[in-house]
Amino acid sequence: MASKLITFNDESVLLRTDTPKPVGTKMDVEIRLPKGILVRSFLLNGTVTLCECVHKEGSSTYLLKMKIGNLSPVNQKILEAYQDYLKREKMLSEIKIDMEAFQETFEAFGKKLRQLRKTAEEVKDNVRGTLELIKRNSQEKTTIH
Repeated sequence: MASKLITFNDESVLLRTDTPKPVGTKMDVEIRLPKGILVRSFLLNGTVTLCECVHKEGSSTYLLKMKIGNLSPVNQKILEAYQDYLKREKMLSEIKIDMEAFQETFEAFGKKLRQLRKTAEEVKDNVRGTLELIKRNSQEKTTIH
């Protein structure tokens, strides 16, 4: 497995990898950008500040935290733009989830309204039948005072 970017900010990067690196190791991390962008990737250089082994379901992996070194002005702009992109992607995914929840709620509401309408039709038919019976019964009986 290649290293997988978990999260990053202006100062550090958190990675998951199969290979441990000693604290203090200088390293480069290639950040791949989304398709459709002119620049395919950019390099972040830095120093490993943390390396922890994590065991999960019989396998182990390493979490590496790297302090980002000096960035060229171009890479600094790319990093800032990428961070903005990730924030917007997160917001859009949350909006999508909200829209799906809204749609599910609206569909459930529509189903309840259809059930209510059916019940109202049944009540209307029952009332109409009851009134018809009362009318028929009142026409057959003669009341004497």
